[in-house]
Amino acid sequence: RKRGAVTLWHLAGQIAWFSPAAFILGLLVYQPTLFFVARHLIQSGTMVVVSVIGSQALAFAFFVTAMNLYRVALRRFTGEQI
Repeated sequence: RKRGAVTLWHLAGQIAWFSPAAFILGLLVYQPTLFFVARHLIQSGTMVVVSVIGSQALAFAFFVTAMNLYRVALRRFTGEQI
């Protein structure tokens, strides 16, 4: 039972490191990328479906890359690993 409590405590600690970073990077990376890429594709005459799917894919790729860079920096500077 004690091991389960330690695991739950570790999970809560990981969530505490991950959630604020995900929120901030979502605002700084995901949302602007989504907006600007979709706007560019729509203004260039691309079909709406293609612009939606393309902008979502690109924004998500940038977000995942930013989260991985945060994870690497977190491990390097604090020793925490998420």
